[in-house]
Amino acid sequence: NEDPNTAEIYIKKALGLAENLGEKFKLGDINNKLGLFYAGNSKFKEAQDYYERAMNFFKKIDNEEMQGVVYNNIGLNY
Repeated sequence: NEDPNTAEIYIKKALGLAENLGEKFKLGDINNKLGLFYAGNSKFKEAQDYYERAMNFFKKIDNEEMQGVVYNNIGLNY
């Protein structure tokens, strides 16, 4: 199935589960993936919003490696 809406639905389900569990790393990772999804669908404003959310989670847990990944994605988004 190549329907991008299906991908969005499943990623957002994963986000909901991570929110319920309070898993900050997963929240950052899934928000970053949503940013990639939106960037890949030329929805750059939405992508930026999710990258910023991801960055906030990775800063909270002091994960500099993933902060670097998100900074890279933000750069590619422009």
